[in-house]
Amino acid sequence: MQAALRGCYEARHDQDPDASAFVKNRAGAKRRIGANVADLATSEAAIPWLSLTNTIPWLAWVFVHVFSRPAYAERVRQDAPEATSTHGVEPRSP
Repeated sequence: MQAALRGCYEARHDQDPDASAFVKNRAGAKRRIGANVADLATSEAAIPWLSLTNTIPWLAWVFVHVFSRPAYAERVRQDAPEATSTHGVEPRSP
């Protein structure tokens, strides 16, 4: 994965018009502080791993600390429909 990303960063595909602003900005900021192509590829490859390894501890905390308290659980039940609804949200243009 790092080799594929290295090629992507060497060709500066992170700055292509169809690259997300998130990728463009992150790579640009890292380049400004002196990150080379290998640094960019390594750090990008770590993002999915870090995201996944943090999910399980976070979910365990939620189940133990939130759902073990009836008042918290009830608040989540009340807030969830509004927090997950798209009613009244304007669609974004591409």
